[in-house]
Amino acid sequence: MTLSSLPPLPMPRPISDQMYDLLVWWGLFLLQLIIWLFITFVMPYIAYRLLSVPLRRQERAGLFLDVLQGAIERGENAEEAIVSLAAAEPTGWLARAGWLGKLVAVWPYHLYCDVFGIQRVEKVFGKGIQDVATRLLEGVPLHEAIEPGDDLLPPQAVATLRVGGQVGDIRRVLPACRQLLADAASRTRAAVNYLALIVLGASFLGLPAVLCIADRVAPSVELMLMDMRLSPPGSFAALWAHGGMFRVLMAMGALSGVLILLAALYIRRPRRFGLGRAAAWLQYHLPWRRKRLQRDFSAMLAMLLDAGVPEPEAVAKAAESTANHILIRRAARVREAMERGVPLPEALRRLDGTGEFQWRLANAAHVGAGFAEALAGWQQSLDAKAFQQEQAAAHVVTSAIAIVNGLIVAAIAIGFFDVWLSIVRSCLLW
Repeated sequence: MTLSSLPPLPMPRPISDQMYDLLVWWGLFLLQLIIWLFITFVMPYIAYRLLSVPLRRQERAGLFLDVLQGAIERGENAEEAIVSLAAAEPTGWLARAGWLGKLVAVWPYHLYCDVFGIQRVEKVFGKGIQDVATRLLEGVPLHEAIEPGDDLLPPQAVATLRVGGQVGDIRRVLPACRQLLADAASRTRAAVNYLALIVLGASFLGLPAVLCIADRVAPSVELMLMDMRLSPPGSFAALWAHGGMFRVLMAMGALSGVLILLAALYIRRPRRFGLGRAAAWLQYHLPWRRKRLQRDFSAMLAMLLDAGVPEPEAVAKAAESTANHILIRRAARVREAMERGVPLPEALRRLDGTGEFQWRLANAAHVGAGFAEALAGWQQSLDAKAFQQEQAAAHVVTSAIAIVNGLIVAAIAIGFFDVWLSIVRSCLLW
C-alpha cells in the first residue's frame, strides 16, 4: 500500500459558537475567581507576613536567648545546647527557600496548612543556627561564634553578647539583650501607620496613567481649545505647560522610590544592602533611635560599673554594645578625657549634650547604691519618650503623604474642570 492510496484524513470539526462562548465564559469566571482569591486571601496574608517581620524576629531571638539562658542556669554547656538546637532544625527545601521561594511556595503552603489545620514543617532559626554550630565545632568561643549576619539576634544584641563574653559573664548581659527585643513592638505599631503611607504611595506608582494623560489627553485638549480659539485656563497651563507636569512626575517617581526603599529596609536589615554605616548615622540622628541608644549605653555602662570594670574600659565596652560607630567614636573621646584625669560624669558631656546623663550618673555615685538601680528610672523614661516620638513621627509622615497625594489629584482635577468650564462659557456666549 502506497502513501497515495491511503484514504484522506477527516477534517477536524470546528468548535461551535455555543461551545466557544461557554469556554470563554468559564475562562473569564476562573480568572475572576483566581483574582478574587488572591485579593481576599493571599494579599492580606502577604501583608501580615511582611508587617510581622520585626515581631517574628523578636520571637526567634527570644527563643534563642531562652535556650542560652536555660543552659547556663542549669549548669550545662551552652555551646552543646546550641549545637543540638542546630541538629533539630529542619533542612528540607521549605526550610532552605529564599525570599522568592517564600513568596511563591512557602507562604502559600503555610496558608494552606493554616486553613485546613494541617501540621506544617517550618524553620525556626534557619541557616544561621547551622553556621553558629559550625563555628562552635571549630572551637570559636560562643560570644564570637554569633554574628549579625546569622539573623539570630539584632546587631546590638550580638555586640552586647560579645561584651559579656569579654567580661567573662554572658549571663549578666542577657537582660540587656532582652530589653533590645522589646523595641520590635513599637516598630511594628509604627509600621501599621507606614502601611497606610505605602498604600497611599501606591497611587504614585500609577505614573503610566499620568504619563498617558500628559502625552495624549492634555495635547488633545490643547488642540481642541485652539480650534475653538480659546486660551487655556491658568490652572491647566500651569500644570501641563512649561515643564510643570514633568516636575510633578519627577517628584512622584522620587517619592515612590523612597517608599520602595523604606519597605525593603523594613523587611531586610540595612546591613544586607550594604547600608550599615548609613543606617548607624540615621539611627543616631533620629530622636527616638538616639534615646534608645542612650538607654542601651547607660544600661550596659551601669552593669559594667557594678561588676567592677574600670571606668574607661566600661565606657568603651558599653559603646561597643550599641554597634553604632558614631557612639563608639564619641565614647573614644570620653575615654581619652578620662585618661587625662577628667572624672567620668564630666567626661560624659562628650556623649550627652543635654547633661542629663551626667547628672544622673553623678547622683548615683553620691547615693552609693548600684548604678543599674539608680539609672533604671531614667532608662524607662527614655524608652517611653522614644515610643512617643516614633509613633508621632509615623502619624506626621502618613498625614503629610496623604495631603501631598490629595493636592496632586486636586490640581489635575481642577485643571481639567477649568477647561470644561471655559468651553461651557464659550458655548453660552454663542
